[in-house]
Amino acid sequence: MRMVLRAEANGLRSCVVLHRAEESDRALPLLVAGPGCVVGRVRAQPSSRFTVAEVLFDRTLAVGQTAVVEYEVRWFGTAIATRYSRAMRRVPRTYLAQVSFHPAAAPAECHVFSQSDAWASEVSGGRLRVGAFAGVHHLATEPQAPILGIRWGW
Repeated sequence: MRMVLRAEANGLRSCVVLHRAEESDRALPLLVAGPGCVVGRVRAQPSSRFTVAEVLFDRTLAVGQTAVVEYEVRWFGTAIATRYSRAMRRVPRTYLAQVSFHPAAAPAECHVFSQSDAWASEVSGGRLRVGAFAGVHHLATEPQAPILGIRWGW
């Protein structure tokens, strides 16, 4: 995961992220810090299959300043993934979702979608073309929904 975050208040030092395991996963997701951050407090919620983690920036931000943080999410599942989505407490001004596939396993089709909440039906935002290097992305500007994602199939 790579995120670019802009402070809307002084004193922003961290953000909280949640990642949910599938029912078939052997363990909850594990976060490993990358450039620009460290992983702070982590709480495992086995009953809901969530890992909740604090991502600490390399400095405290003032209004308008940005931080670029990157972390890896390690999954312990056996099922083949067919979607990626991100739920946000506040709808961002812009959001970039990018998915890269193994060149030998690129999907036949990809679609962008949104949801108004976790229980709502997906609303299709259109088809995405898989590029020559087996990847897709979607840049949402002023999205209306707090859940944005990409779904794929073979």
